[in-house]
Amino acid sequence: MFLQFIFFIVSSSRAEVTNDIESLVDTLKSEGSKISTGIEKLANQCGIKDQDLNVLNAVQKTLDLQRKVSDLELQVSNLESLLSDFVPSKSRRDINTVNSGNVYFSVASSKQFRCRDCTVTYSTIQVNMGEGMDIKTGVFTAPIAGSYYFQFHGMVEKGHEARVMMMMNNTVVMHMYDKDYSGNNDRFAMFGQSIIVDMKVGDKFRVVLKKGSLGVSGGTNHFISFLGHLLSSYAP
Repeated sequence: MFLQFIFFIVSSSRAEVTNDIESLVDTLKSEGSKISTGIEKLANQCGIKDQDLNVLNAVQKTLDLQRKVSDLELQVSNLESLLSDFVPSKSRRDINTVNSGNVYFSVASSKQFRCRDCTVTYSTIQVNMGEGMDIKTGVFTAPIAGSYYFQFHGMVEKGHEARVMMMMNNTVVMHMYDKDYSGNNDRFAMFGQSIIVDMKVGDKFRVVLKKGSLGVSGGTNHFISFLGHLLSSYAP
């Protein structure tokens, strides 16, 4: 009987201990974050080393600096947005320039051309800023995106005609035509054309003799000229 009583007491105690453990587990699960925070605070108050304190201070300073940088970036972004409201639309286009450098060329030829669908080439370079013009091929390649002005002049030999085209890449953008109806005045005709086009980097521009004759044979005078220059650069 006494043993049964002892067994009852021990069983009750174990049940109470089990209940207490389960209660503690539940408490730890529900209040884990609070206990963890309290332990960290207690550790900081009681046992932190000077070296660890220096590390924490450095981390804190870094975080403060990052916040300040983020605030400055936000302020700069807001300032740019405000300034854009006061800048005219053309100036906004200029802000987005891919390159503000100068591009221009002037070339000439003393040769005579009698051919069909041939690109006019040149023998003399007056200026070639930006190195966009290749006189051997007669092709200008845009080194900068922007609006370009081109002008061509040529002489039509007496008794002949000339059909000439300005081409950007593979597209005809302008035509020229003249013809000498001859007579007793040995007429030589000078003709020309000009245009402004928008070009992307790598676009090509050239003058093509579709049919007829340009220039004079056997001479040193330059009766054929071609020039172009960048009016304004931009990001397309």
